[in-house]
Amino acid sequence: MGYAVLLYAVVVSPGPLLGSLQFISGQTASIWLVLDVVFWLGLVGGSVGLIRGRAWGRLAVMVAAAASIASGVIGLAAFWDSGLKGHSESSVPGVVLEMLPSVVILLAVFRLRTPQIDQPRSASSAPASAFQPLRDLTYACFAWVAIVLGAAPLLEFLPIDATTGQVLSMVFGIPLTLATLAVGLAGIVLSVVQWREWPLQAMSGLLVSLLLVFLMADEWKVVSGPLARGWYIAATLGVVSLCVRWFAFARNKGP
Repeated sequence: MGYAVLLYAVVVSPGPLLGSLQFISGQTASIWLVLDVVFWLGLVGGSVGLIRGRAWGRLAVMVAAAASIASGVIGLAAFWDSGLKGHSESSVPGVVLEMLPSVVILLAVFRLRTPQIDQPRSASSAPASAFQPLRDLTYACFAWVAIVLGAAPLLEFLPIDATTGQVLSMVFGIPLTLATLAVGLAGIVLSVVQWREWPLQAMSGLLVSLLLVFLMADEWKVVSGPLARGWYIAATLGVVSLCVRWFAFARNKGP
């Protein structure tokens, strides 16, 4: 199954890769394009995990496929709500067909049996130290996202002109944004694997809610700017505090 998912990701790779180039070149700034790239990265990473017989690979593929379906449903709803302006009704089946591979992948992977190596019952017999590197990696993913979220607003106060700012954004900002989205998705997937670790679930919820608030404020226009900024600050502080809690206090105490 892992090879089938990887083959599908390779077949559809021209779309996300071309979209990334368009995003980097400034031809488009659609959040949906960024999400498509993140979902594609999730499929690629998850397929590698499936090939290696890891349970997290199964979860990564399921999360990426489910998120892709949800994105397609939201896009279809917005497409339909716009009254099909500038589009024919024959375009709707095409949008639905684009979601079909994700539905098939989600159902097929869902029916797979979790590999024995990652079965929950092994956690009771394995020493706690055996799982600490995975916890460290997951917290590091969230810490990276927290650092980027905290540093991003401060860049506006740098004494640079508009032209230099645009160049720096093209060279560093856009790749850093894509990398942060991928790292955040990896952290969410790893938190699902470690579902007993409540701070990881809390940080996943904060990041997902932050993305939803961003969409509601920037795309759907249903949330005011001050409210979105307030939640941005609160969510960032929440992720930072939980990361500090782990690395400064809880890590050395064990589970």
